[in-house]
Amino acid sequence: EVKEPFKVSLTVNGIELYLSTFNEGLEPGESTVISFDWVWEWIGEFQIKATVDTENAIEESNEENNTYEITVNNNFTAPDLTITKVYLSKEEIYEGDSAMIYIEVSNTGKTDASGFTVKLYIGENVYESGVIALGPGKKMNVTYYYTFPLAGVYTFTAEVDPWNAVHESDEENNIKTFEIIVKKRPLPDLVPSYLKVYYTIVTGEVTQMYLDKADVTVKNFGYDSPQDKYIELAFFLDDPDNIIATYIYHGYLKSGEQFSYTHNFNKWPISYGQHTLGVIVDYRDIIPESNEKNNINRVVFPE
Repeated sequence: EVKEPFKVSLTVNGIELYLSTFNEGLEPGESTVISFDWVWEWIGEFQIKATVDTENAIEESNEENNTYEITVNNNFTAPDLTITKVYLSKEEIYEGDSAMIYIEVSNTGKTDASGFTVKLYIGENVYESGVIALGPGKKMNVTYYYTFPLAGVYTFTAEVDPWNAVHESDEENNIKTFEIIVKKRPLPDLVPSYLKVYYTIVTGEVTQMYLDKADVTVKNFGYDSPQDKYIELAFFLDDPDNIIATYIYHGYLKSGEQFSYTHNFNKWPISYGQHTLGVIVDYRDIIPESNEKNNINRVVFPE
């Protein structure tokens, strides 16, 4: 008869999950059942071993039969969360652009997954979604809005279920790292591609010249539109510092587009002789351009 208390343990793959003290005693030939509650949180093959009288508190006639071991294969179905695709709302990203980042999350497992989030790591910045639920075989997009301040290569890391809230059949496919190339923004190139001057010569006791008008065409030879909503022209006579008139074109000028303008000088009197009329586009240098050296056009008159 066993009257003294003894301990019973349960180990799974060598890890002790339960240890209990039995105090009720056992008569010769008597048996009892000790129950352990355990949630199967892993998938695969397990070695389960029960040991009675773990501390050898009871002197027995046979000390070699105090353990019993079985192998169990746990193949229950589980969800499997993974990141299947990452893409942006724009095909090309330039410095200063903002874009939506779409992270496609899929549950390729056999059961529902719920209570998880998705994190996005960009340098030292970390963004986290709200709590998500996703059925088996389903997918969804998690979106983040991001502004790319500078040109270069940006490395992003997306992670689904970062807190391990969901037990999955595969815990090794929850992270995806990707790169986004941000280009330098193309600049406009504003050029006064055409300039024609109209003038009048009046002869008499004193020969006098008058400046009548000038036709000018400005074209954007660059690959982007000016960010400002206006383009300023300045007309000069003989010297670029001698500005005699200005004009403001309101509106954007896209790549390859042009506008024409005629300025009326209203018979502006000038001395008789050869002069130079010039026009300067963006003469205050407000608009960044790919080429700042072609903003002037000149016409000498009379020829």
